[in-house]
Amino acid sequence: MKARLYTIGFAAFPDRTDFLSRLKANEIDALIDLRGVPRSAILPQFDAEVLQDFLFQEGITYLSFAREFSGPQDDPALSREGRVDFEAFAATEAFRSGVSRLEIGLERGVVPALMEETADPASGHRGILVSRALSMLGYEVIHITPDGLKTHTQLEAELIDLAAETIRAQQAQLTLLPDENPHPLTRSDLLELGYRLKSEKSVLQQADFD
Repeated sequence: MKARLYTIGFAAFPDRTDFLSRLKANEIDALIDLRGVPRSAILPQFDAEVLQDFLFQEGITYLSFAREFSGPQDDPALSREGRVDFEAFAATEAFRSGVSRLEIGLERGVVPALMEETADPASGHRGILVSRALSMLGYEVIHITPDGLKTHTQLEAELIDLAAETIRAQQAQLTLLPDENPHPLTRSDLLELGYRLKSEKSVLQQADFD
C-alpha cells in the first residue's frame, strides 16, 4: 500500500471552523483544490482567494490541481455516452502529471486532502474519477464525511450494493426472478454499474444546478 491521502467536500462542512477542524484532526497540511472554476455561488467563503488566505493563517498549504485533476471539461475524447470515460481520463498526460506532482509531496511527508464542493464523495468528481484512479494505483484514499472517515474500499462496497439494489428493483418491475438472469453480474460488473449510476446522477444534478 502506498501513502495515505484524504478527500473532502466543503458542502458537507459549510462552517469553515468545522471544515478546518476536520483537516487538523487528520493532520492534513496541504489542501488540493480539484475545481476547474475555484469559486462557489452558494459558499463564497470557499472561493480560492479567500480560502487560500484562511488556510495560510492556519499553516495549511492551498494548491490547485485543476489542470491535472479537474476532468474533461469540453474534451469530447474524454466523454462516452454523456459521461466521463474513466479509462480515458486516467490515461491522460495531465492526470499522470498530477499523480507525479502528488507523489513528490507525499515523499516529503505532506498529508494532502483533495477538495471539491460536492458533499457525497460518491456523487462527485473526487470519488467517481480521481479517488478511483488513485486507489487503483495503490494509494490509500480516505474520505472525510460528516459521519466520520470512510475508506474508498467502503465507498466501492456501497456502490456495489447500489447496483445490486437497482437491478433487483428493475427485475421486480419486470416480474422476473433474480435467478432467471442467464448471465449473473460479477462483483466487477456491479462496481462498474455503481460508478455509472453515480456518474449519471452527478451529471443530472449539475445540469439542474446550471
